Amino acid sequence: MTKKRLFLFAAFDPKSIDNGIIDDCTVIYLRELSKLGDIVYFQDNDVAESELKKIASLVLFANAKRHGEYDFGSYKRAFIYARDNKLLDNYDYLYLVNDSVYGPFFPLLPHLENMEADNADTVGMIYSTRKKPHYFQSWFVGMSKKVSTSEWFEAFITSVVKQKTKGGTINAYEHGFSELCRQKALRFKSAYTLLPLEPSTHRGTKYYFRKGFPFIKKKSFTHNRGALGKEVLYVLNNTAPELKAAIIKNAEYVYGKDYVDKFLTNNVLKILWRNIKHAIYRRKKS
Repeated sequence: MTKKRLFLFAAFDPKSIDNGIIDDCTVIYLRELSKLGDIVYFQDNDVAESELKKIASLVLFANAKRHGEYDFGSYKRAFIYARDNKLLDNYDYLYLVNDSVYGPFFPLLPHLENMEADNADTVGMIYSTRKKPHYFQSWFVGMSKKVSTSEWFEAFITSVVKQKTKGGTINAYEHGFSELCRQKALRFKSAYTLLPLEPSTHRGTKYYFRKGFPFIKKKSFTHNRGALGKEVLYVLNNTAPELKAAIIKNAEYVYGKDYVDKFLTNNVLKILWRNIKHAIYRRKKS
């Protein structure tokens, strides 16, 4: 039986916080998600109504207002909307999804069907075992109706408040949700388990793409002072033209055209020099 899904989508434009846009990458991502379920969209920017119209046909509801609570602040607002409009009981799975990735490069449905096949209580694209305690990466994590309609999850998600740092938000809410799931002895399943010796999702760009993983982290564009340019270029050269153009356009908007032109290179010496500069930087910082 086909499962019904509700996606709570959190977006953020880092370039123009008080006058944000909804870029083509986000529209493509939402278009693919809309084939798999319904979407409630919140963006942590002040956004013009003309921008919201870009996605009106793809979502149940969209709103944008600067709140500074990172993605979990948008998840909170989207959840409250779904709860107050009595939507939660209509769906088998509720997903928290954000725009910290580019994609999808491959169909999402097989991943979702695999995660949901055993009716697990919590599911996610990535379950990381590289740090203890292990945790779901909150850019794509889901839960069954048992969890999404529970009093404890409502209390958790509606308690989100602004933290002093992004790291504080991750510890309180990304790791905090995983810890609550452990305490509740919930059954979980992930599309991919990130093992201790494997590269991180933002560093292993080509590695995960070749495994058929449907996303790359946006952070890949800046990691190690741009040393992943060759790997990102490999992905882009094996990507549908529409998505490739949208990614380059967004990267140029955020980081500048000159940076992107220099970043997307196969030049071994340039990549080596970027890694050396990053190593020097980390040595000085430590």
